[in-house]
Amino acid sequence: MSWFKRVPQFAPMFTKEGVARIYEFDGQLFVCSVAGISETDSLSVFPDNVDSDTLGEAAIHHLMEYDQEDSRDMREAKRHDWKAFKESGAKSVKAFEDKLWHVDVRISNGDITIEARPRLSLKSHLEVTAHARCTDPEKVGAAVKEAIHAAKTLQANGLM
Repeated sequence: MSWFKRVPQFAPMFTKEGVARIYEFDGQLFVCSVAGISETDSLSVFPDNVDSDTLGEAAIHHLMEYDQEDSRDMREAKRHDWKAFKESGAKSVKAFEDKLWHVDVRISNGDITIEARPRLSLKSHLEVTAHARCTDPEKVGAAVKEAIHAAKTLQANGLM
């Protein structure tokens, strides 16, 4: 049974704000939980052709793990400690970031906002935004995929 089937008991959690992060790199999607402004070590990895329902469930799960306070001491953290980078198999952080698509997934009062953009871009102020209700994981996953696809299309046409 999917963990999402138990969501009604967690319904009050959807009234808070939260953030999860998704990265698309080399045919893989890395769904990360966030504490403060950085990712935690909680990570789910999927092929980029994962079904929308599974991707949406993972995004919602990682949103539920959001912690506004980050008690970790990040002073000693290095870029190569980045969990998504380590799981990607990329040869370097630079090689990872050069091909990386960055997606922020935010929840506020039950509305999910998805913001997709290339990690590195000369037009870093531009992003594609999509919305979905948190009660429908399939629509959340579809919105994530559509936002990434739209951002890639804009970049391919020199607009992003």
